[in-house]
Formats: sequence, structure tokens, C-alpha cells
Amino acid sequence: SDAGSSTNKQDGHKNPALKYSLGDVARTPRDMVVFRSNKESIQSAAMIGKFQQCFIRRSNGLWTVAIVADRGMQPVHQRNHSSGGTSTNGRKYDPFHWYAPDELDDSMNLEPSMLFVINTSGHTKIIQKRHWGKYVRRLNDGGIRAPHVCKNRSNIIKGVCEFR
Repeated sequence: SDAGSSTNKQDGHKNPALKYSLGDVARTPRDMVVFRSNKESIQSAAMIGKFQQCFIRRSNGLWTVAIVADRGMQPVHQRNHSSGGTSTNGRKYDPFHWYAPDELDDSMNLEPSMLFVINTSGHTKIIQKRHWGKYVRRLNDGGIRAPHVCKNRSNIIKGVCEFR
């Protein structure tokens, strides 16, 4: 018996058993569902539900396992390095704060967002929808039999290969 695989009861094929813990670095791009277009990547990320595991791209470029703690509308913001940030309507905001529904008002420009727990210390990261295609990947849990179509090793390392 293969220690790293499980049998799919529906079709009898062997699928990788993805055993990742919170904060683990992706072992292979094959463990992620990756699309070439940003639009498809955003649609794929949108399928991730609350409390599900996924991969997020960290500032160091590594893809690590995170858990979706919440999903909801959040203020659209643009970074202002000197003062934290402002929303697109000029209001001050805290870019690291997850706003509860009762903290939002009609004057705010809102965007679908996800709040991720990124490690066992409870640190979190907020990613807005316009960035999901670049920074969020679903786990390829074996339910998606995705033959690898990359021929270029640098694309494999960069995580830009397409899986279908």
C-alpha cells in the first residue's frame, strides 16, 4: 500500500492524500489548483469556503497552507505607506482590521474579501478579491484529477502551470 496515496471509492483511481497542517509550505505545485488566467484563478479561489484549507502566497514568495476564517465585504483600500492606508473614498482605515458588518456603512467602497489564519499563533491576513488570482490557490485534494501540462521547469517553480 502507498503511504502517500488513497483510493477514490468512486472510480478506484489513486489520489494523493494531501496532509498539510496550518502554515506548511506547499511540497509541489501539483497540490494546488492553478489556472493560467487571472479570471479563472479568481473564480477558483471564490469556491473556497469558510473554514477550508487553501494555499496563500506569502510575501517571501512561498505558498503556505492557511484556513479561511471569514469571508465578507471589506473596505477597498490603497496603501499609503506614511499613514497606514486610506479607502478609495478618502476615509482612513486600518488595513489589518477585519471589519464586522456593523462597522461598515454606505459611504464605504466595499469589495469581497477573505480573512485567513496563516499560522498556529493565530496571525491573520486579509486578501481582497482583486488579488485572489495572484495570492490564493485551492488545494488539489484528488477530487480534481489534474494532469500537469507544464513543460517548462521555471513555470513549475513559479507556480504558474495550469491544472485542469
